[in-house]
Amino acid sequence: MSAPRSACAVGLVLAVATNAHAHDPDDPDAHRSMPNQVTAGVTVVCPGWYQLSSEPAETAHGATCIGASIAFAREVTRAFEVRVRAAYERPFFIAQEEPPSLHVWRATVAAALSAYRLGDVLTITVGPEVGVAGFAVDDRSPAWGLAFGWVVGVRPWVTYHAGLFAELGYGRAIAWSDEATVESSTLGRVTLGWADRF
Repeated sequence: MSAPRSACAVGLVLAVATNAHAHDPDDPDAHRSMPNQVTAGVTVVCPGWYQLSSEPAETAHGATCIGASIAFAREVTRAFEVRVRAAYERPFFIAQEEPPSLHVWRATVAAALSAYRLGDVLTITVGPEVGVAGFAVDDRSPAWGLAFGWVVGVRPWVTYHAGLFAELGYGRAIAWSDEATVESSTLGRVTLGWADRF
């Protein structure tokens, strides 16, 4: 074997061995720094209040909803992370004979304090989020505006790479279109799902 080929072979073996050590699930010290985290989940309940203002009437509705979200978080330090999230929700109105058909989209950025417990087996986060919200009401043109709120989350890690997550959120949004103004308050959005860090 020629010298260049020998050098390439040795380099490949060393790279594979180093990578295998860095991802050894039985070596906690090899997994202390995994700054990227992805979560994907289902919103199972989100009691809230929606106010629809349009000519000639203004109506308010209590509702709950189901939905889904996906987020990417990046640790800035061990105690602080920045997260971007995209979410969809479908509210279901309570005690309404002819409730409006409403679809909600949100894209937010969050800055959260984070704490690791139980030897990195549990991550706890809390912080505000802000972004844009879109509402599609019946057959009207979509209304777009601002969304903001607070989110508290826990992520129990089943392995050093994968785990679960649960979040409790509070939020407000207001959006406008030529036909209507839509305001919403979410009193306790509960989202459950899967998490991965790398």
